[in-house]
Amino acid sequence: MSRRRRSCASGGRLRAGAPARRSSTPGCIASRSISATTGCAGGGRRRWRNFPIAPTNARAQKRICSQPTTSTRCGARWPSCRSASAKRARSGYSQADVTEFALALTGFSTGRTKGRGQAGAFTFRPGLHEPGQRTIMGKTYGQRGDKQALAVLGDLAAADATAMHIATKLARHFIADEPPAAVVTRLAEAFRRSKGNLVAVYRALLDSPEAWQPAAAKFKTPWEWTISALRGLGRSDIGKPRLAQLLNQLGQPVWRPRSPAGYDDVAGSWAPPDALVRRVEAAQRLAAQSGDIDPRDLAQKLFAGSLSDLTLAEIDRAESRRTGIALLLVSPDFQRR
Repeated sequence: MSRRRRSCASGGRLRAGAPARRSSTPGCIASRSISATTGCAGGGRRRWRNFPIAPTNARAQKRICSQPTTSTRCGARWPSCRSASAKRARSGYSQADVTEFALALTGFSTGRTKGRGQAGAFTFRPGLHEPGQRTIMGKTYGQRGDKQALAVLGDLAAADATAMHIATKLARHFIADEPPAAVVTRLAEAFRRSKGNLVAVYRALLDSPEAWQPAAAKFKTPWEWTISALRGLGRSDIGKPRLAQLLNQLGQPVWRPRSPAGYDDVAGSWAPPDALVRRVEAAQRLAAQSGDIDPRDLAQKLFAGSLSDLTLAEIDRAESRRTGIALLLVSPDFQRR
């Protein structure tokens, strides 16, 4: 760790030989040459003061600050953030129901390159099916073979909880972390009315005025931020190994979510202070390889005049093109979609 001291509104100091402590100020991050703060008394060069890239949602900030972190030389390791998907199921099913359904699914398989079945296509293998009745969510299924699991799937698809779950996930992904209840209800009704036809649900989403608000409400996941940064810089030659390494550093390794439910889709999972430090460091590396791109031209290209005055002023005052591009990539405007 550098001997240069860095202090935040929390009153703590980081110095050589002392363990790193996370600031109590949401979004207060510090890096070797760039730091971004929300309310920090120090934390780097003056032009970065009050330049927030943390989520403004109070609930997300509270969630961020409550997560434990393990210190390292430059801040912290990826937090052991408790995923929203890890919470207890509230749809009336238990672990016993999950086990019973897994037994009903035995025999479901795919075709192979050699032998029976077309490669990749669904096939049912009777010899692998566990016979017997299954009781799932209070209902007994006595069908034989693949008909048993298909009957369970039919009931699950028609359940009100499924309609609300699908509607909530779509609204959360495309509109906001906490979507309006009216939108969720509208999408759930479209799901029920169409008997699970997702095209009808998508149309209901597109017809919702809430989906067309100009404000960027969603915080980009590491995947979204990386792809948008590379596309904005015109990079297509980074290579698969380097891309995988970058996503691993940013906390979203390819095909390795921490939960069977996949990666979370809310800012609270992607915007803790140490994650923002890593994003700043990645922006610096990408900017160093950006060639002779003018950050002001890039800002106009990416935002078409919608860039905030604060971000534009910081880019104008940048001491070099590379610094200006790094500032743009870690600006609040670029963190959201």
